[in-house]
Amino acid sequence: MLIGVEGLGKMALSRLAIYICQYQIRELKHTAEFSRDDWHTLIKAMFESTAIDKRTNVLNICDNQMADDIIMVDLNCLLKNGDLPDLLHASEKSGFLERIRSTMPQSKLGGTAPSDSSVYTEMINRSKKNFKSIINLTPTGRTLKKELKNYQSIVNCSTIIWMD
Repeated sequence: MLIGVEGLGKMALSRLAIYICQYQIRELKHTAEFSRDDWHTLIKAMFESTAIDKRTNVLNICDNQMADDIIMVDLNCLLKNGDLPDLLHASEKSGFLERIRSTMPQSKLGGTAPSDSSVYTEMINRSKKNFKSIINLTPTGRTLKKELKNYQSIVNCSTIIWMD
């Protein structure tokens, strides 16, 4: 989490860091037509890349892109649990699980077909390992104290860097 006044180059600095680490960058394109479905589509794409393709993805987001509180709620849940409840519908979930099952090493399979719960746990573990986020906040924009108080997992699961 980067905290500093606007105009310090937090987004540019975070993009540079992501590029240097050779991670895949994901950014929220917040427009007037932005909806919760757009947000969930982005998170689903990240789950696919982190859990199935095993690529490290970084969600680079700033506070003026988070007009909807659902984004903070979901980020809080993602950082705490590594999952979002009701993100995947039953048919999507079974498709994800089958694709992950096909990428699991034989040593984890133990010669038998793994249960859906063990494959789902593998998906969560891969997502926790490969999902990163950079949240760029300004202390003068949204009420920073309120945000940090309401979404404690964002604070507990983050390294806070103050930029002067």
